[in-house]
Amino acid sequence: MQPMQENTGATPMLDVPSRRVKAVDDESDITFTLKKELEQSGFWLDVFNCRN
Repeated sequence: MQPMQENTGATPMLDVPSRRVKAVDDESDITFTLKKELEQSGFWLDVFNCRN
């Protein structure tokens, strides 16, 4: 295993997994709760609500 290099912000670290999540649901209260919980755990969450 190679040591990780410091991320200076100039280029993204490709060997670090992304913590960004996309959630789609037709109930906004479900995506609100999911967003709140995951963001408290350090994830970035993009939420999309759709209705027919």
